[in-house]
Amino acid sequence: MNSMESCRLLLLFVLCFPLLVTSDLLDDVCSSTPFPDFCIATLRPDPRIPYAQGPAFIAVVMLDMVDMNNQQVIANLRKLADQAKDPADQSALIIYASRYGTINNRFLPDARDAFISPTKEGKGAAFPPLVSAAQTVDVCSEGIKQLGPDLSYESDFAFKGTVICAYIARSFRD
Repeated sequence: MNSMESCRLLLLFVLCFPLLVTSDLLDDVCSSTPFPDFCIATLRPDPRIPYAQGPAFIAVVMLDMVDMNNQQVIANLRKLADQAKDPADQSALIIYASRYGTINNRFLPDARDAFISPTKEGKGAAFPPLVSAAQTVDVCSEGIKQLGPDLSYESDFAFKGTVICAYIARSFRD
């Protein structure tokens, strides 16, 4: 092997090694959650994941994705409320949109702040708001189903994403 080939091989190794380490980290983190396939499939394409420094970073990326998903849910619920003919349905849809807003404006920021804490205990503090977020999504998705609109994918995404983050937060509490 000549020196040019050696340099190429070394460069390839240096460029790919962080990806291999991160891939193992992502697999390890996701395998400790109740939705490992969803976790991996959702996070692996994100361009920030190759730079993940640990489970808390992975959780923050998932929180960003849940936030974006919930913004779409809120927009869909408001649109459906505008189109609703029954005032009770309209009111319920507005309430559900407000609850998703609470998730995005309170629970997710509280969890994100906890995950960026420098201490293990601080990171573990993300657990309660994430449990509240998952419970809120669960209650809302059941109510929305009774009204008829099919937002099951978005609700499922929000539920699984918050539960995955809660499991990551719980790992800092053990």
